[in-house]
Amino acid sequence: GQKTITFNHIYLGKEYLVKASATDIYGLQEINYLVNLILFLLLVTFVFIIFTGFYNAYWSLKPFRKLISEIESFNINKKRLNISGTDEVAQLSHSFNNILDQLIKAYDDQKSFVSHVSHELRTPITALIGNVEITLKKDRTAEEYREIVQSTYEDGIKIAQIINGFLELAEANLAPENVAMSDV
Repeated sequence: GQKTITFNHIYLGKEYLVKASATDIYGLQEINYLVNLILFLLLVTFVFIIFTGFYNAYWSLKPFRKLISEIESFNINKKRLNISGTDEVAQLSHSFNNILDQLIKAYDDQKSFVSHVSHELRTPITALIGNVEITLKKDRTAEEYREIVQSTYEDGIKIAQIINGFLELAEANLAPENVAMSDV
């Protein structure tokens, strides 16, 4: 802005106090120009940083968007994600495929288990119901009733053994560390 200087000056034997003041208009214009230039460059730099940040984020997340697309279009018949490479996304895809393999195996095992359970339980229950139906069709002697009740009892024991075996198997799956293993 404005500058003022004061000094003593002796002229023809007399002392004078000289005061001078001036405004540096050129200097103020230069300072204003530099401030405006710095603000403009700061704004341009800020916009550039934001743009490159968004561009970098978009480019960096592109493999993840591809993986998400693969997962969303996943079909149980396809059974694999097709992401190749050695980067982290490919490793994640490989891990996902391993988990899928385990899930598919568990699902197949469960289907097989249910099929076997159904078959194993159906046979003795059918025999049990057949014995009861035959018994109800006509009167029997005490010995015949005894044989039918004995057969029904044996079928009930078979059903109980099958159910207990399946419950032990389910328990072994829940807590495998509690199952005693031995060589066969």
